Amino acid sequence: MRKSSTRVITWLSAVIVSVVVFVVPAAYFMVTYNFAAGSLQMEAEITASLISPLVSANPEFWRYEQIRLEGFLGRRPEGREPEMRRIFDDQNRVVAVSSDPISRPLLTRSAMLYDAGSSVARLEISRSLLPVVLQTGLISVFMLLLGAGAFLVIRIIPIRALKKAEESLDSANEFLRKVMESTTNAILVVDTDGVIVHINERICEMSGLTPYDLVGKSFYTLFTPDTRTAVQENIENVVTYSRTASRLEARLIGKDGRTLSVSLGAAPFFHGVKITGSVVSLDDVTEQKRVEEELIRVQKLESLGVLAGGIAHDFNNLLTGVLGNIEMARMFLKPEDKAFKRLIQAEKASLRAKDLTQQLLTFSRGGAPVRKALAVGGLLRSSVEFSLRGSNVTCSFSLPDDLWPVDADEGQMNQVINNLVINAVQAMPAGGAIEVSGENVPAGSIEEPGIKKGKYVKITVSDSGQGMSGEVLSRIFDPYFTTRKTGSGLGLTTVFSIVKRHEGFIRVESEPGKGTSFHLYLPAAGSAPAVSGVSVETLHGKGKILLMDDEEVIRDVSGEMLREMGYDVVTARDGSEALSLYHTAKDSGKPFDAVIMDLTIPGGMGGRQTVEQLLAMDPSARAVVSSGYSSDPVMADYRQYGFRAVVTKPYKMDDLCRTIEQVISD
Repeated sequence: MRKSSTRVITWLSAVIVSVVVFVVPAAYFMVTYNFAAGSLQMEAEITASLISPLVSANPEFWRYEQIRLEGFLGRRPEGREPEMRRIFDDQNRVVAVSSDPISRPLLTRSAMLYDAGSSVARLEISRSLLPVVLQTGLISVFMLLLGAGAFLVIRIIPIRALKKAEESLDSANEFLRKVMESTTNAILVVDTDGVIVHINERICEMSGLTPYDLVGKSFYTLFTPDTRTAVQENIENVVTYSRTASRLEARLIGKDGRTLSVSLGAAPFFHGVKITGSVVSLDDVTEQKRVEEELIRVQKLESLGVLAGGIAHDFNNLLTGVLGNIEMARMFLKPEDKAFKRLIQAEKASLRAKDLTQQLLTFSRGGAPVRKALAVGGLLRSSVEFSLRGSNVTCSFSLPDDLWPVDADEGQMNQVINNLVINAVQAMPAGGAIEVSGENVPAGSIEEPGIKKGKYVKITVSDSGQGMSGEVLSRIFDPYFTTRKTGSGLGLTTVFSIVKRHEGFIRVESEPGKGTSFHLYLPAAGSAPAVSGVSVETLHGKGKILLMDDEEVIRDVSGEMLREMGYDVVTARDGSEALSLYHTAKDSGKPFDAVIMDLTIPGGMGGRQTVEQLLAMDPSARAVVSSGYSSDPVMADYRQYGFRAVVTKPYKMDDLCRTIEQVISD
């Protein structure tokens, strides 16, 4: 019995010692190894899921961002165990590496980097197993000497292993937090049910929501109904097919219902080999979308300009015929005739239509001004009175008789005054008063950076409206900026552009509740404005004129005007016919004294091409360019293209006659 008990005790002791000496150290090693391996695998998967968006965003060139990748790999909290981190491409070549001094044997875990669902690289993280091996050996020796206390060791070792694993997990979580907070994108971790489980601070800044508003709530409710379905399908595909999703544009609902345009990317989130959710990256692209929309608006505006140019050209050709025939008819009537007064009104309406086409051109495409000396007083009165028709706003003028003329394009100046008056009227919805004044500014009286020295004319348009704050005042000339629901935001931008093209400048004064004053400074003209109103008795001319225009009505009415002056007129339909007629007349010894050329001839040779060949034939030829499309650069700088003068359609008889007389006399 004793022997039996001894054997039993011996056997039990042997079993206990064996368990303590062999099983416990083995269990310690396995537990420690598994915890370390799991922690390392989790860290690899998390790091890979965060690097994948960088790879997806630069599918062709990410391999060459070695410094950036190594900087990312090197972001590890202080106190971590030494590690070696490497990224291999699909050819198993090392792309980036970050390594601390570590000893063998090594524990290594890896995770794949994905681009559009396909693996393109591998992230590998290694730690030393030497501390675990040494600890296991010491435990074995200790257990061999203290076999009787093996049961105590069995309790202590798991506790120590668990504590070490928990510290390792806490360290991994801290690393993940720092990585998420260091990125400029909003990062969210979403589980397989679409519930947000982790966020970074950037999503709170972007949306204006708090962590309480986000964590534990459905990720999909953050998006507008029109984009929510697409976002949900995108995330579900990531979880179902274990692949990184292509970036998707969506609308994020922020605080107080405001929305943001975001670019969304997602990658699967693994725990071991199991997908437990997805890592979502959101990039705020609201400003980028706004710039793209403005670019589209500018492109549409340019297209409108092309259309407006064609319409204005054809309309001005028709107006030339209408205006010319009205003038010709009026010349043969007496002022007391009833028809005479009707023709005067028809002429004024035709000239106003001319101004409207010029405004359309300037608004749509701009263009260099066709400048001449203009009397400011008459221009301001007619333009302001026209703009105020039908409004509840009155206007007073303070325009001295000795106000200098300005060197400006009449049509574009009309548009400037029109826009300023409309802006003033809109600032006084209940009615009010506008004051328009003019003042001579002698040379050297003002200093403005970038403005040439000389004499200027100051034009002031003041209203008694709502006024503007300093913030609004600083942006009034920005394209598309407006404080009104129905405004286009281009009126004052057009004013600024026109004044700048006239080598002038603008100053604005405004205070909330005290109205606004716009001060325009325009270069004074070096000569007096031309006097209009030529009568039949004063029209005298002598010479031979060649008139080239594709419109028959213009050839007829303009030719009749010139004949009334006393000129001998020959007409041509296009440049080829004009050159032939000019060559024949020159060879016959009866050359033309001047040639009037239409700038644009559809389907034929226009004025720009014709004048080159004309001057090659006869360098002394006197050519005058004419067009209804005054924004063409030839009209603004006609001498550079070989012309002696310019006459803009629709023109009055005195404009045409004075121009021809000047060209021939020169």
